[in-house]
Amino acid sequence: MSRGLYERMIARVRTSIFFVFQRARVLVYRAVSPLRTAGHQARLMQPTLFLGKGTVKIGADVQFGYFPSPEFLTGACHVEARAASARIEIGDGCFINNGFTAIAETTSIVIGKRCLVGPGVVVFDSDFHGMRINERNDTNAIARAPVHIGDDVFIGTRAIILKGVSIGDGAVIAAGSVAVRSIPGGVIAGGNPARVLKEI
Repeated sequence: MSRGLYERMIARVRTSIFFVFQRARVLVYRAVSPLRTAGHQARLMQPTLFLGKGTVKIGADVQFGYFPSPEFLTGACHVEARAASARIEIGDGCFINNGFTAIAETTSIVIGKRCLVGPGVVVFDSDFHGMRINERNDTNAIARAPVHIGDDVFIGTRAIILKGVSIGDGAVIAAGSVAVRSIPGGVIAGGNPARVLKEI
């Protein structure tokens, strides 16, 4: 047996072990996820925890996780529709990279069709606590508002989308950006807070 053939065989064995380990992680998370999703079954390449009393609806051909992006083996996705009134919808053909977090506390997070979501992206519909010191444990002081992300949106690595934000169709949210107000369609937006940088 040639050295090259031997090295290729070893590489295949390592890759097989690697993916068997990851598949086991995915199955464990699926088994312990208390919330069953509606719609289609997502393709889970990374462990994804589905939580809450609300509704999570998945479109056709949606994928969570990607190899070889960061935190493929060490991270997980977290999708939580916390209250009974909370709703998360992810449209057909969305590709969601590793370490994605979406928490709808009482309202909704809607992600359109064919969106690309980079590693470590976070989407929240709430501040989760009041801002004043004496309101931080007062659930009535929490600001909440639905989030809507249009079709064909590209959200870069570690971007944060906060309550009440609407992102128009085809927009790009640059890596590391914090979207605190709505962004129109067909533009590139970036920064903290995110603002329109240019049209596409």
